[in-house]
Amino acid sequence: MQLRFRTPVMAALSALLLLSACSKTNKQGKMISKDAGFVLHFNAKSISEKINMQEVKGSDWYKKAMAELKADSTGPEFMKKLLDNSKSTGIDSTSDLIIFGESKVADGMKIVVEGGIKDIKDFENFIKKVYPEGVISKSGDISVMPVKNKAVLTWNNEKFAACMKTPEQNNFALPLDSANTQPVAPDQTAALTEYCKKLYTLKDDENLASDKRFTELMNTDGEMHVWLNTEKLMNGIPQMGVLSMLKMDKLLVGNISTYTLNFENGKISLKSKGYAGKELGDLFSKYSGGKINTDMIKNIPSKDIAAVFAMHFQPEGLKELIKLSGMDGFIDLMIASKGVSVDDFIKANKGDIMVAVTDLKVKRDSLSYKGFDGTMQSTYSEQPSATYFFSAAIADKDAFTKLINTAKNQMPGTDSSISYNSNGSYFAIGNSADGISKYLAGNAKNEPEFLSKISGNAIGGYVDLQKIMKAFQPTNSTDSIKKQIYDEALKTWDNIYLTGGDYSDGGYNQTLELNMLDKNTNSLKQLFKYLVNMGNLEKSKQKIRDAEYSNPVVDTVRISPAMPKGKE
Repeated sequence: MQLRFRTPVMAALSALLLLSACSKTNKQGKMISKDAGFVLHFNAKSISEKINMQEVKGSDWYKKAMAELKADSTGPEFMKKLLDNSKSTGIDSTSDLIIFGESKVADGMKIVVEGGIKDIKDFENFIKKVYPEGVISKSGDISVMPVKNKAVLTWNNEKFAACMKTPEQNNFALPLDSANTQPVAPDQTAALTEYCKKLYTLKDDENLASDKRFTELMNTDGEMHVWLNTEKLMNGIPQMGVLSMLKMDKLLVGNISTYTLNFENGKISLKSKGYAGKELGDLFSKYSGGKINTDMIKNIPSKDIAAVFAMHFQPEGLKELIKLSGMDGFIDLMIASKGVSVDDFIKANKGDIMVAVTDLKVKRDSLSYKGFDGTMQSTYSEQPSATYFFSAAIADKDAFTKLINTAKNQMPGTDSSISYNSNGSYFAIGNSADGISKYLAGNAKNEPEFLSKISGNAIGGYVDLQKIMKAFQPTNSTDSIKKQIYDEALKTWDNIYLTGGDYSDGGYNQTLELNMLDKNTNSLKQLFKYLVNMGNLEKSKQKIRDAEYSNPVVDTVRISPAMPKGKE
Protein backbone atom coordinates (compact mmCIF):
# COMPACT_ATOMS: atom_id res chain seq x y z
CA MET A 1 0.00 0.00 0.00
CA GLN A 2 2.76 2.39 0.98
CA LEU A 3 4.74 1.55 -2.14
CA ARG A 4 1.73 2.10 -4.37
CA PHE A 5 1.13 5.47 -2.72
CA ARG A 6 4.70 6.66 -3.11
CA THR A 7 5.00 5.72 -6.76
CA PRO A 8 2.20 8.00 -8.05
CA VAL A 9 3.35 10.81 -5.78
CA MET A 10 6.94 10.59 -6.99
CA ALA A 11 5.74 10.37 -10.59
CA ALA A 12 3.58 13.44 -10.10
CA LEU A 13 6.44 15.38 -8.50
CA SER A 14 8.79 14.35 -11.31
CA ALA A 15 6.27 15.45 -13.90
CA LEU A 16 5.78 18.76 -12.08
CA LEU A 17 9.53 19.43 -12.01
CA LEU A 18 9.83 18.51 -15.68
CA LEU A 19 6.99 20.81 -16.65
CA SER A 20 8.42 23.70 -14.66
CA ALA A 21 11.85 23.19 -16.19
CA CYS A 22 10.39 23.11 -19.69
CA SER A 23 7.91 25.92 -19.09
CA LYS A 24 6.71 27.74 -22.17
CA THR A 25 6.27 31.00 -20.25
CA ASN A 26 8.49 33.39 -18.34
CA LYS A 27 7.83 35.94 -15.60
CA GLN A 28 10.20 38.60 -16.97
CA GLY A 29 8.10 39.20 -20.09
CA LYS A 30 4.80 39.94 -18.34
CA MET A 31 5.35 43.71 -18.37
CA ILE A 32 7.14 43.88 -21.75
CA SER A 33 5.20 44.76 -24.88
CA LYS A 34 5.35 42.09 -27.59
CA ASP A 35 6.11 44.94 -30.02
CA ALA A 36 9.34 45.84 -28.22
CA GLY A 37 12.17 46.44 -30.68
CA PHE A 38 14.82 45.72 -28.07
CA VAL A 39 14.98 44.35 -24.54
CA LEU A 40 17.92 44.44 -22.11
CA HIS A 41 17.64 42.17 -19.08
CA PHE A 42 20.09 42.32 -16.18
CA ASN A 43 20.11 39.37 -13.78
CA ALA A 44 20.92 41.40 -10.67
CA LYS A 45 20.90 38.37 -8.38
CA SER A 46 23.48 36.52 -10.48
CA ILE A 47 25.60 39.66 -10.89
CA SER A 48 25.65 40.27 -7.13
CA GLU A 49 26.76 36.66 -6.58
CA LYS A 50 29.70 37.03 -8.95
CA ILE A 51 30.97 40.44 -7.88
CA ASN A 52 30.91 41.95 -4.40
CA MET A 53 29.41 45.43 -4.72
CA GLN A 54 30.80 46.39 -1.33
CA GLU A 55 34.27 45.77 -2.75
CA VAL A 56 33.35 47.92 -5.75
CA LYS A 57 32.12 50.79 -3.57
CA GLY A 58 35.17 50.46 -1.36
CA SER A 59 37.63 50.79 -4.23
CA ASP A 60 39.61 53.99 -4.69
CA TRP A 61 38.39 54.22 -8.27
CA TYR A 62 34.72 54.25 -7.21
CA LYS A 63 35.28 56.72 -4.37
CA LYS A 64 37.18 59.11 -6.62
CA ALA A 65 34.52 58.89 -9.34
CA MET A 66 31.71 59.64 -6.88
CA ALA A 67 33.65 62.51 -5.30
CA GLU A 68 34.31 64.04 -8.72
CA LEU A 69 30.63 63.77 -9.67
CA LYS A 70 29.50 65.51 -6.46
CA ALA A 71 32.13 68.24 -6.84
CA ASP A 72 31.30 68.88 -10.49
CA SER A 73 29.06 71.96 -10.68
CA THR A 74 27.84 70.88 -14.12
CA GLY A 75 26.89 67.39 -12.95
CA PRO A 76 23.18 66.42 -13.06
CA GLU A 77 21.45 67.36 -9.80
CA PHE A 78 19.36 64.20 -10.01
CA MET A 79 22.47 62.00 -9.93
CA LYS A 80 23.85 63.86 -6.92
CA LYS A 81 20.61 63.37 -4.98
CA LEU A 82 20.54 59.74 -6.04
CA LEU A 83 24.01 59.21 -4.58
CA ASP A 84 23.11 60.97 -1.32
CA ASN A 85 20.08 58.70 -0.82
CA SER A 86 21.37 55.46 -2.37
CA LYS A 87 21.42 53.49 0.92
CA SER A 88 17.63 53.44 1.40
CA THR A 89 16.06 53.41 -2.06
CA GLY A 90 13.56 50.66 -1.32
CA ILE A 91 14.53 49.04 -4.63
CA ASP A 92 15.12 45.29 -4.63
CA SER A 93 18.76 45.07 -5.69
CA THR A 94 18.44 41.33 -6.40
CA SER A 95 15.42 41.57 -8.70
CA ASP A 96 15.50 41.65 -12.49
CA LEU A 97 16.24 45.01 -14.10
CA ILE A 98 14.67 45.38 -17.55
CA ILE A 99 15.03 48.11 -20.18
CA PHE A 100 13.04 47.93 -23.41
CA GLY A 101 12.03 50.18 -26.27
CA GLU A 102 8.99 50.20 -28.53
CA SER A 103 9.14 52.14 -31.77
CA LYS A 104 6.35 53.47 -33.97
CA VAL A 105 6.95 55.87 -36.83
CA ALA A 106 4.09 58.19 -35.86
CA ASP A 107 4.92 58.21 -32.17
CA GLY A 108 8.72 57.85 -31.89
CA MET A 109 10.33 55.37 -29.51
CA LYS A 110 9.26 54.85 -25.91
CA ILE A 111 11.97 53.67 -23.50
CA VAL A 112 10.88 51.80 -20.36
CA VAL A 113 12.92 50.87 -17.27
CA GLU A 114 11.43 48.26 -14.92
CA GLY A 115 12.56 46.83 -11.61
CA GLY A 116 11.41 45.35 -8.31
CA ILE A 117 10.51 47.09 -5.05
CA LYS A 118 11.63 45.66 -1.70
CA ASP A 119 10.13 48.26 0.68
CA ILE A 120 7.35 50.52 -0.64
CA LYS A 121 7.75 53.13 2.13
CA ASP A 122 11.49 53.47 1.59
CA PHE A 123 10.91 53.67 -2.16
CA GLU A 124 8.36 56.49 -1.91
CA ASN A 125 10.52 58.42 0.59
CA PHE A 126 13.46 58.00 -1.76
CA ILE A 127 11.44 59.35 -4.71
CA LYS A 128 10.33 62.39 -2.72
CA LYS A 129 13.92 63.19 -1.70
CA VAL A 130 15.32 62.78 -5.18
CA TYR A 131 12.50 64.69 -6.90
CA PRO A 132 10.74 66.81 -4.23
CA GLU A 133 8.82 68.88 -6.79
CA GLY A 134 7.08 65.76 -8.15
CA VAL A 135 3.32 65.38 -7.73
CA ILE A 136 2.13 61.83 -6.95
CA SER A 137 -1.38 60.65 -7.87
CA LYS A 138 -3.12 57.28 -7.61
CA SER A 139 -4.83 55.29 -10.35
CA GLY A 140 -6.20 52.17 -8.71
CA ASP A 141 -3.27 50.41 -7.07
CA ILE A 142 -0.74 52.23 -9.29
CA SER A 143 1.04 55.40 -8.18
CA VAL A 144 1.96 57.91 -10.90
CA MET A 145 4.49 60.76 -10.85
CA PRO A 146 5.21 62.83 -13.98
CA VAL A 147 8.80 64.05 -14.31
CA LYS A 148 8.62 67.52 -15.88
CA ASN A 149 7.07 67.03 -19.32
CA LYS A 150 9.42 64.32 -20.56
CA ALA A 151 8.88 61.16 -18.50
CA VAL A 152 6.65 59.42 -16.00
CA LEU A 153 7.34 57.10 -13.07
CA THR A 154 4.76 54.51 -12.00
CA TRP A 155 4.78 51.85 -9.28
CA ASN A 156 2.76 49.46 -7.16
CA ASN A 157 3.78 47.48 -4.09
CA GLU A 158 6.03 45.12 -6.09
CA LYS A 159 7.20 46.78 -9.30
CA PHE A 160 8.15 50.14 -10.75
CA ALA A 161 8.16 51.23 -14.38
CA ALA A 162 9.63 54.50 -15.67
CA CYS A 163 8.76 55.57 -19.21
CA MET A 164 10.23 58.27 -21.42
CA LYS A 165 10.45 59.14 -25.11
CA THR A 166 13.51 59.59 -27.26
CA PRO A 167 14.27 63.22 -28.25
CA GLU A 168 12.44 64.57 -31.26
CA GLN A 169 14.47 64.02 -34.42
CA ASN A 170 13.15 67.14 -36.15
CA ASN A 171 13.32 70.07 -33.75
CA PHE A 172 12.26 72.47 -36.53
CA ALA A 173 8.72 71.11 -36.23
CA LEU A 174 8.51 72.03 -32.53
CA PRO A 175 7.25 75.39 -31.21
CA LEU A 176 9.87 77.81 -29.83
CA ASP A 177 10.13 79.16 -26.30
CA SER A 178 9.16 82.72 -25.28
CA ALA A 179 12.51 84.04 -26.50
CA ASN A 180 12.04 82.24 -29.84
CA THR A 181 15.42 80.55 -29.47
CA GLN A 182 14.88 76.98 -28.25
CA PRO A 183 12.33 74.37 -29.40
CA VAL A 184 9.93 73.31 -26.66
CA ALA A 185 8.76 69.71 -26.65
CA PRO A 186 5.05 69.22 -25.93
CA ASP A 187 3.94 67.65 -22.66
CA GLN A 188 4.27 63.88 -23.17
CA THR A 189 3.28 62.75 -19.69
CA ALA A 190 -0.42 62.05 -20.36
CA ALA A 191 0.29 59.62 -23.20
CA LEU A 192 3.26 58.12 -21.36
CA THR A 193 1.17 57.60 -18.24
CA GLU A 194 -1.48 55.64 -20.12
CA TYR A 195 1.19 53.55 -21.87
CA CYS A 196 3.04 52.85 -18.61
CA LYS A 197 -0.12 51.96 -16.65
CA LYS A 198 -1.14 49.46 -19.31
CA LEU A 199 2.11 47.53 -18.82
CA TYR A 200 0.91 46.25 -15.44
CA THR A 201 -2.10 44.51 -17.02
CA LEU A 202 -0.81 43.30 -20.39
CA LYS A 203 -2.55 40.15 -21.61
CA ASP A 204 -0.64 37.06 -22.75
CA ASP A 205 -1.10 37.97 -26.42
CA GLU A 206 0.21 41.49 -25.73
CA ASN A 207 3.44 40.67 -23.89
CA LEU A 208 6.53 38.47 -24.22
CA ALA A 209 5.73 36.14 -21.32
CA SER A 210 4.28 33.47 -23.60
CA ASP A 211 6.84 33.85 -26.42
CA LYS A 212 8.83 30.61 -26.35
CA ARG A 213 11.84 32.32 -27.93
CA PHE A 214 11.95 34.91 -25.15
CA THR A 215 11.43 32.14 -22.60
CA GLU A 216 14.39 30.22 -24.02
CA LEU A 217 16.47 33.40 -23.75
CA MET A 218 15.48 33.97 -20.11
CA ASN A 219 16.24 30.32 -19.27
CA THR A 220 19.78 30.56 -20.66
CA ASP A 221 22.27 31.04 -17.82
CA GLY A 222 23.80 34.49 -17.89
CA GLU A 223 24.06 37.89 -16.26
CA MET A 224 22.68 39.86 -19.22
CA HIS A 225 20.17 39.01 -21.93
CA VAL A 226 19.46 40.98 -25.12
CA TRP A 227 16.42 40.68 -27.41
CA LEU A 228 16.48 42.47 -30.79
CA ASN A 229 13.42 42.43 -33.05
CA THR A 230 14.62 43.97 -36.32
CA GLU A 231 11.16 44.02 -37.85
CA LYS A 232 9.72 45.98 -34.89
CA LEU A 233 12.71 48.34 -34.72
CA MET A 234 12.13 49.27 -38.38
CA ASN A 235 8.36 49.40 -37.96
CA GLY A 236 6.82 51.96 -40.29
CA ILE A 237 9.97 53.66 -41.56
CA PRO A 238 9.72 54.83 -45.19
CA GLN A 239 12.66 52.68 -46.32
CA MET A 240 10.60 49.55 -45.61
CA GLY A 241 8.46 50.34 -48.66
CA VAL A 242 11.51 50.21 -50.93
CA LEU A 243 12.67 46.95 -49.34
CA SER A 244 9.20 45.52 -49.88
CA MET A 245 9.35 46.33 -53.60
CA LEU A 246 12.65 44.43 -53.83
CA LYS A 247 11.31 41.57 -51.67
CA MET A 248 14.11 42.35 -49.22
CA ASP A 249 11.49 42.71 -46.49
CA LYS A 250 11.32 38.90 -46.39
CA LEU A 251 14.75 38.95 -44.79
CA LEU A 252 13.39 41.17 -41.99
CA VAL A 253 9.99 39.61 -41.27
CA GLY A 254 10.24 37.64 -38.05
CA ASN A 255 13.93 38.54 -37.76
CA ILE A 256 14.81 38.26 -34.06
CA SER A 257 18.26 37.98 -32.50
CA THR A 258 18.93 36.97 -28.90
CA TYR A 259 22.17 37.26 -26.94
CA THR A 260 23.23 35.97 -23.53
CA LEU A 261 26.32 37.32 -21.78
CA ASN A 262 27.69 34.98 -19.13
CA PHE A 263 30.64 35.59 -16.81
CA GLU A 264 32.27 32.31 -15.79
CA ASN A 265 35.58 31.48 -14.15
CA GLY A 266 38.29 32.55 -16.58
CA LYS A 267 36.04 33.35 -19.52
CA ILE A 268 33.28 35.60 -20.86
CA SER A 269 30.86 33.85 -23.20
CA LEU A 270 28.33 35.39 -25.55
CA LYS A 271 25.69 33.00 -26.88
CA SER A 272 23.55 34.20 -29.77
CA LYS A 273 20.57 32.78 -31.57
CA GLY A 274 18.94 34.18 -34.69
CA TYR A 275 15.33 33.57 -35.69
CA ALA A 276 13.71 34.32 -39.03
CA GLY A 277 10.31 34.26 -40.71
CA LYS A 278 8.89 31.07 -42.21
CA GLU A 279 10.43 31.33 -45.70
CA LEU A 280 13.90 32.32 -44.53
CA GLY A 281 13.66 29.91 -41.60
CA ASP A 282 12.83 27.02 -43.92
CA LEU A 283 15.84 27.93 -46.05
CA PHE A 284 18.15 27.95 -43.00
CA SER A 285 16.71 24.67 -41.80
CA LYS A 286 17.34 23.01 -45.15
CA TYR A 287 20.80 24.33 -45.93
CA SER A 288 22.51 25.04 -42.59
CA GLY A 289 24.75 22.72 -40.61
CA GLY A 290 27.71 20.62 -41.68
CA LYS A 291 31.29 20.81 -40.44
CA ILE A 292 34.28 22.93 -41.31
CA ASN A 293 37.02 21.27 -43.34
CA THR A 294 39.74 20.76 -40.73
CA ASP A 295 42.29 19.65 -43.37
CA MET A 296 42.32 23.24 -44.63
CA ILE A 297 43.54 24.33 -41.19
CA LYS A 298 45.97 21.43 -40.78
CA ASN A 299 47.62 22.38 -44.08
CA ILE A 300 48.60 25.85 -42.83
CA PRO A 301 52.41 25.81 -43.26
CA SER A 302 53.16 27.53 -39.96
CA LYS A 303 52.72 26.75 -36.28
CA ASP A 304 52.66 30.45 -35.46
CA ILE A 305 48.93 31.00 -36.11
CA ALA A 306 47.60 34.35 -34.86
CA ALA A 307 44.02 34.04 -36.18
CA VAL A 308 41.93 31.70 -38.31
CA PHE A 309 38.33 31.61 -39.48
CA ALA A 310 36.72 28.66 -41.26
CA MET A 311 33.20 28.12 -42.52
CA HIS A 312 31.14 25.44 -44.23
CA PHE A 313 28.05 26.32 -46.27
CA GLN A 314 25.95 24.74 -48.97
CA PRO A 315 26.34 26.76 -52.20
CA GLU A 316 22.82 25.82 -53.30
CA GLY A 317 21.48 27.64 -50.24
CA LEU A 318 23.13 30.85 -51.39
CA LYS A 319 21.28 30.64 -54.68
CA GLU A 320 17.95 30.13 -52.88
CA LEU A 321 18.71 33.09 -50.59
CA ILE A 322 19.29 35.33 -53.62
CA LYS A 323 15.97 34.20 -55.09
CA LEU A 324 14.14 34.85 -51.83
CA SER A 325 15.52 38.39 -51.67
CA GLY A 326 14.30 39.10 -55.20
CA MET A 327 17.81 40.08 -56.29
CA ASP A 328 18.36 37.11 -58.62
CA GLY A 329 17.41 38.97 -61.79
CA PHE A 330 19.54 41.98 -60.92
CA ILE A 331 22.59 39.86 -60.05
CA ASP A 332 22.24 37.73 -63.18
CA LEU A 333 22.05 40.88 -65.31
CA MET A 334 25.06 42.38 -63.57
CA ILE A 335 27.40 39.40 -63.97
CA ALA A 336 26.10 38.03 -67.29
CA SER A 337 28.15 40.63 -69.17
CA LYS A 338 31.25 39.21 -67.48
CA GLY A 339 30.58 35.79 -68.94
CA VAL A 340 29.64 34.02 -65.68
CA SER A 341 26.46 33.21 -63.76
CA VAL A 342 25.36 32.32 -60.26
CA ASP A 343 25.18 28.69 -61.39
CA ASP A 344 28.89 28.84 -62.28
CA PHE A 345 29.67 29.91 -58.71
CA ILE A 346 27.47 27.15 -57.26
CA LYS A 347 29.07 24.52 -59.48
CA ALA A 348 32.64 25.66 -58.76
CA ASN A 349 32.49 25.84 -54.95
CA LYS A 350 32.37 22.98 -52.49
CA GLY A 351 31.25 25.24 -49.66
CA ASP A 352 34.41 25.31 -47.52
CA ILE A 353 36.41 28.51 -47.00
CA MET A 354 39.17 29.59 -44.63
CA VAL A 355 41.06 32.78 -43.78
CA ALA A 356 44.31 32.64 -41.77
CA VAL A 357 46.88 35.08 -40.39
CA THR A 358 50.28 33.68 -39.35
CA ASP A 359 53.78 34.79 -38.39
CA LEU A 360 52.67 38.14 -37.06
CA LYS A 361 55.48 40.48 -36.10
CA VAL A 362 56.51 44.10 -36.22
CA LYS A 363 59.36 45.21 -38.46
CA ARG A 364 61.40 47.98 -36.91
CA ASP A 365 63.46 50.05 -39.32
CA SER A 366 65.84 52.92 -38.59
CA LEU A 367 66.84 55.88 -40.74
CA SER A 368 69.95 57.94 -40.07
CA TYR A 369 70.36 61.57 -41.15
CA LYS A 370 72.51 64.60 -40.35
CA GLY A 371 70.88 67.10 -38.01
CA PHE A 372 71.01 70.92 -38.10
CA ASP A 373 73.96 70.88 -35.70
CA GLY A 374 75.91 68.53 -37.97
CA THR A 375 75.54 65.47 -35.74
CA MET A 376 74.02 62.23 -36.95
CA GLN A 377 70.40 61.64 -35.86
CA SER A 378 68.21 58.51 -36.10
CA THR A 379 64.49 57.96 -36.46
CA TYR A 380 62.65 54.69 -36.04
CA SER A 381 59.51 53.30 -37.66
CA GLU A 382 57.44 50.22 -36.89
CA GLN A 383 55.41 48.37 -39.52
CA PRO A 384 53.28 45.28 -38.79
CA SER A 385 54.12 42.25 -40.89
CA ALA A 386 52.21 38.98 -41.28
CA THR A 387 51.46 36.17 -43.69
CA TYR A 388 47.80 35.96 -44.63
CA PHE A 389 45.80 34.00 -47.14
CA PHE A 390 42.31 32.93 -48.16
CA SER A 391 41.45 29.41 -49.29
CA ALA A 392 38.39 27.79 -50.85
CA ALA A 393 37.61 24.14 -51.60
CA ILE A 394 36.99 23.40 -55.28
CA ALA A 395 34.04 21.27 -56.40
CA ASP A 396 34.52 21.57 -60.17
CA LYS A 397 38.00 22.49 -61.43
CA ASP A 398 36.90 23.81 -64.83
CA ALA A 399 34.10 25.94 -63.37
CA PHE A 400 36.45 27.38 -60.76
CA THR A 401 39.09 28.14 -63.41
CA LYS A 402 36.41 30.02 -65.34
CA LEU A 403 35.69 32.19 -62.28
CA ILE A 404 39.38 32.90 -61.71
CA ASN A 405 39.98 33.85 -65.34
CA THR A 406 36.96 36.15 -65.27
CA ALA A 407 38.25 37.84 -62.13
CA LYS A 408 41.71 38.28 -63.71
CA ASN A 409 40.22 39.95 -66.77
CA GLN A 410 38.37 42.46 -64.59
CA MET A 411 41.49 43.52 -62.70
CA PRO A 412 43.10 46.70 -64.10
CA GLY A 413 46.56 45.56 -62.99
CA THR A 414 48.39 42.88 -61.11
CA ASP A 415 49.59 43.48 -57.57
CA SER A 416 53.00 41.84 -57.28
CA SER A 417 52.53 41.37 -53.54
CA ILE A 418 49.51 39.10 -54.09
CA SER A 419 49.95 35.49 -55.23
CA TYR A 420 47.44 32.75 -55.96
CA ASN A 421 47.39 29.16 -57.12
CA SER A 422 45.36 25.95 -56.96
CA ASN A 423 45.95 22.21 -56.93
CA GLY A 424 42.57 21.05 -58.19
CA SER A 425 41.23 20.54 -54.67
CA TYR A 426 41.91 23.93 -53.12
CA PHE A 427 42.39 27.49 -54.32
CA ALA A 428 44.55 29.85 -52.24
CA ILE A 429 45.40 33.54 -52.52
CA GLY A 430 47.62 35.60 -50.22
CA ASN A 431 50.74 37.69 -49.76
CA SER A 432 53.29 34.85 -49.74
CA ALA A 433 53.94 32.78 -52.87
CA ASP A 434 56.10 30.37 -50.87
CA GLY A 435 53.44 30.01 -48.19
CA ILE A 436 50.74 29.27 -50.76
CA SER A 437 52.92 26.65 -52.47
CA LYS A 438 53.56 24.91 -49.15
CA TYR A 439 49.86 25.13 -48.22
CA LEU A 440 48.72 23.54 -51.48
CA ALA A 441 51.37 20.83 -51.14
CA GLY A 442 49.55 19.70 -48.02
CA ASN A 443 52.61 18.40 -46.18
CA ALA A 444 52.27 20.45 -42.97
CA LYS A 445 49.68 18.27 -41.19
CA ASN A 446 49.59 20.61 -38.18
CA GLU A 447 47.43 19.79 -35.17
CA PRO A 448 46.97 23.14 -33.40
CA GLU A 449 45.48 22.93 -29.91
CA PHE A 450 42.48 25.10 -30.78
CA LEU A 451 41.37 22.77 -33.59
CA SER A 452 39.62 20.30 -31.29
CA LYS A 453 37.41 23.07 -29.93
CA ILE A 454 36.20 24.51 -33.23
CA SER A 455 35.97 21.27 -35.26
CA GLY A 456 32.53 19.75 -35.67
CA ASN A 457 30.92 23.16 -36.24
CA ALA A 458 29.79 24.86 -39.43
CA ILE A 459 31.61 28.00 -38.24
CA GLY A 460 34.89 28.05 -36.35
CA GLY A 461 37.22 30.87 -35.44
CA TYR A 462 40.23 31.43 -33.22
CA VAL A 463 42.29 34.49 -32.26
CA ASP A 464 45.47 34.19 -30.18
CA LEU A 465 45.49 37.46 -28.24
CA GLN A 466 48.77 36.61 -26.55
CA LYS A 467 50.59 36.26 -29.89
CA ILE A 468 49.12 39.51 -31.18
CA MET A 469 49.99 41.50 -28.07
CA LYS A 470 53.52 40.11 -27.86
CA ALA A 471 54.10 41.00 -31.50
CA PHE A 472 53.25 44.63 -30.72
CA GLN A 473 55.24 44.84 -27.50
CA PRO A 474 56.28 48.49 -26.93
CA THR A 475 60.01 49.11 -27.27
CA ASN A 476 60.10 52.67 -25.97
CA SER A 477 61.11 52.09 -22.35
CA THR A 478 60.83 55.82 -21.56
CA ASP A 479 57.01 55.68 -21.78
CA SER A 480 56.33 53.87 -18.51
CA ILE A 481 52.53 54.36 -18.67
CA LYS A 482 52.32 52.78 -22.12
CA LYS A 483 54.35 49.83 -20.84
CA GLN A 484 52.04 49.44 -17.81
CA ILE A 485 48.94 49.47 -20.05
CA TYR A 486 50.54 46.81 -22.23
CA ASP A 487 51.52 44.67 -19.23
CA GLU A 488 48.00 44.91 -17.79
CA ALA A 489 46.48 43.62 -21.03
CA LEU A 490 49.14 40.93 -21.44
CA LYS A 491 48.47 39.43 -18.01
CA THR A 492 44.68 39.51 -18.48
CA TRP A 493 43.65 38.29 -21.95
CA ASP A 494 44.35 34.88 -23.51
CA ASN A 495 42.37 34.05 -26.67
CA ILE A 496 39.00 34.11 -28.47
CA TYR A 497 36.93 31.22 -29.85
CA LEU A 498 33.97 31.41 -32.23
CA THR A 499 31.79 28.34 -32.83
CA GLY A 500 28.31 27.60 -34.15
CA GLY A 501 26.42 27.56 -37.41
CA ASP A 502 23.82 24.93 -36.52
CA TYR A 503 20.07 25.51 -36.87
CA SER A 504 17.96 24.07 -34.07
CA ASP A 505 14.60 24.85 -32.43
CA GLY A 506 13.87 27.43 -35.10
CA GLY A 507 17.08 29.41 -34.61
CA TYR A 508 20.65 29.82 -35.86
CA ASN A 509 23.22 29.39 -33.04
CA GLN A 510 26.67 30.87 -32.38
CA THR A 511 28.94 31.23 -29.35
CA LEU A 512 31.78 33.71 -28.85
CA GLU A 513 34.16 32.93 -25.98
CA LEU A 514 36.69 35.43 -24.63
CA ASN A 515 39.22 33.67 -22.40
CA MET A 516 41.43 35.13 -19.67
CA LEU A 517 44.75 33.87 -18.35
CA ASP A 518 43.42 33.47 -14.80
CA LYS A 519 41.14 30.42 -15.11
CA ASN A 520 40.17 30.27 -11.41
CA THR A 521 38.68 33.73 -10.80
CA ASN A 522 35.28 34.84 -12.04
CA SER A 523 35.64 36.87 -15.23
CA LEU A 524 33.29 39.64 -14.05
CA LYS A 525 35.55 40.32 -11.07
CA GLN A 526 38.61 40.21 -13.35
CA LEU A 527 36.98 42.52 -15.87
CA PHE A 528 36.12 45.07 -13.19
CA LYS A 529 39.67 45.02 -11.84
CA TYR A 530 41.10 45.37 -15.36
CA LEU A 531 38.86 48.35 -16.21
CA VAL A 532 39.70 50.06 -12.90
CA ASN A 533 43.44 49.63 -13.48
CA MET A 534 43.19 50.80 -17.09
CA GLY A 535 41.13 53.81 -16.00
CA ASN A 536 43.76 54.80 -13.46
CA LEU A 537 46.55 54.42 -16.02
CA GLU A 538 44.65 56.53 -18.57
CA LYS A 539 44.22 59.26 -15.94
CA SER A 540 47.95 59.17 -15.23
CA LYS A 541 48.62 59.41 -18.95
CA GLN A 542 46.29 62.39 -19.27
CA LYS A 543 48.05 64.20 -16.39
CA ILE A 544 51.36 63.80 -18.21
CA ARG A 545 49.82 65.22 -21.39
CA ASP A 546 48.34 68.17 -19.50
CA ALA A 547 51.72 68.90 -17.92
CA GLU A 548 53.41 68.82 -21.32
CA TYR A 549 50.85 71.22 -22.81
CA SER A 550 51.14 73.65 -19.89
CA ASN A 551 54.96 73.59 -20.04
CA PRO A 552 55.81 73.14 -23.73
CA VAL A 553 59.39 72.57 -24.72
CA VAL A 554 60.37 75.07 -27.41
CA ASP A 555 63.34 74.24 -29.59
CA THR A 556 65.45 77.25 -30.43
CA VAL A 557 67.25 77.42 -33.76
CA ARG A 558 70.19 79.78 -34.09
CA ILE A 559 69.88 81.77 -37.32
CA SER A 560 72.94 83.53 -38.69
CA PRO A 561 72.35 87.13 -39.87
CA ALA A 562 72.21 87.64 -43.61
CA MET A 563 75.57 88.48 -45.16
CA PRO A 564 75.64 91.99 -46.71
CA LYS A 565 75.54 92.10 -50.48
CA GLY A 566 78.82 92.34 -52.21
CA LYS A 567 80.73 90.78 -49.32
CA GLU A 568 80.35 87.14 -50.17
